[in-house]
Amino acid sequence: MIVVIGTPDSGKSEFAEKVISSIEGVKYYLATMETLTEASKERIEKHRKLREGKDFLTVEKEVNLEEVAPIFAGKNVLLECMTNLVTNELYNYCGDRAAEEEDIQAIANKVVSEVQAVADSASEIVIVTNNAFAGSDAENDWSFSYSKIMGMVNLEILAKADTVYNVSKGRGACLKGENKWES
Repeated sequence: MIVVIGTPDSGKSEFAEKVISSIEGVKYYLATMETLTEASKERIEKHRKLREGKDFLTVEKEVNLEEVAPIFAGKNVLLECMTNLVTNELYNYCGDRAAEEEDIQAIANKVVSEVQAVADSASEIVIVTNNAFAGSDAENDWSFSYSKIMGMVNLEILAKADTVYNVSKGRGACLKGENKWES
């Protein structure tokens, strides 16, 4: 498991694509963003353009990743991204209301379990995630719930990862594991 972490617009997606593209074998792009707003549609289109000509097979799944995990048996997967997955699961679970403490733990556990199911099926998984608290002032209870879940999920995923890169301005610094892709 390889984790690529950074702030929004840090270049982490491009870095993660470089990493997964260097690994031999079939590669899937597991997209988790929902197309609810014009901004999300633009972001999805930006990422599609980044992937053009890179031979990715795309699977779009916003929640319940364990349902598609068998598709990835023995394949390489780029999971883009934990931020969207956590947002989707939080909204699925709580709607517009702030999560209670037991909700927060349940959602974090569910997300980690979903990601682990994909990782267990895949030959290799590269996970893109945001720094949980970057750019977030947690201006309301829902935002605070999100930040707390992201922090919990990131801690679990980072602990499980073989390799971790922090990306800033498109450059990856290896924080854990074997450094094969530092730029």
